[in-house]
Amino acid sequence: MNPMKNDMLMPMRGGRGAVLVITLLGMVLLAALVMFVVNVGQQVNRRVTVQHSADAAAHAAAGWIARGMNTVAMNNVAISQQIALVNVLDAAEDATRFTAGEMESLAEALEEQLGMGVPAISDGRGGGPAVRDVVEDLWEAMLVEMADQRDLLMGTAAAFDETDVREVTFYETPSGDHGRFWRSMSAMRSVSKVTMRQVGEMAQLAAVHAGRDNLGHELGEVVLAPMRPSVPFWVGGFDDFERPVKQGLLPEGVDDERDRRGPYDAAFGWRHLVREGGQFIPDFVQASNGGSGTVPIGSGAPVTGRWIPGEVTGYVTYGPQRWLLDQVWSFNRSTLRHSRYAARLARMASMKLRYLWPGDDDALSDVVLGSVVEPEWVTGYD
Repeated sequence: MNPMKNDMLMPMRGGRGAVLVITLLGMVLLAALVMFVVNVGQQVNRRVTVQHSADAAAHAAAGWIARGMNTVAMNNVAISQQIALVNVLDAAEDATRFTAGEMESLAEALEEQLGMGVPAISDGRGGGPAVRDVVEDLWEAMLVEMADQRDLLMGTAAAFDETDVREVTFYETPSGDHGRFWRSMSAMRSVSKVTMRQVGEMAQLAAVHAGRDNLGHELGEVVLAPMRPSVPFWVGGFDDFERPVKQGLLPEGVDDERDRRGPYDAAFGWRHLVREGGQFIPDFVQASNGGSGTVPIGSGAPVTGRWIPGEVTGYVTYGPQRWLLDQVWSFNRSTLRHSRYAARLARMASMKLRYLWPGDDDALSDVVLGSVVEPEWVTGYD
């Protein structure tokens, strides 16, 4: 054996197994890296799940509080609407009877006049052509319309005979109970009080359920909810509905100091524009001082033209009573146009509104055509 060959093979025998050790070491490091990545992924996934659970709990609690406050808000809106209904419906019975009697008398007078014949009528300019036939046809058509409107009013009055409105609108009815509208308002007020007293507890319960439902099964069902949230609120009185009913605004101290829109304007756009200025442009210019012109002064002929509205400077909001009376005005123009039903109902409903909140200012002054006469010897409404 060549000794030199043995010396050359010795280092090779000492390096045997090094690759295996390095391979095993690499596999351990690779397994550790895989385990690290898997563990980090699981932790990130758990964190995302817990975050989703916390977000769901917060949204559920806030949503329940919002629904509770919306319930109270809509109950207050409904109460103000029912107060307006009390005034309008309580006035509707007498307004219907009065207007029906008036229409009956007017129809009888017009029929009697037609029976006597229409006198010769000039066109108002002295010696003009007679318009008797035109007026007679107009009166006959008006008589037919008035008869239809009278029958409609009398039918409505008959319906009031079958229903005692006082059992609906009076706070203390003849039967000794509260009217149905007032009982409804009382029930809504009770619902609002119970809702606000329990909204914190219900919000916490909703948060727990939402948080638990959004946790994975591997995280268990343990949810640590915060302490029960407290929602401050106060219970007002009947006078707090004066501004909503009259003007559609929130009560004093609650309304926004800068943007006083109120719930009805914000939800339904109940407002009237306020304009300043404006100009009437006639179709012709009347003569003056006895001079010649298209229409002499004192002739009695109407002046026609067009009105250019002024600049909008703001707007005024209104509440449910004004809205109800606007619907009556629209019905009066389309169906009862020969009657004064809407004007009479507006006056009476405005007086009944003063029964509820007596005061010097009348928020419905722009609704009532003409002012209600109140001589000094008449007892005040309060």
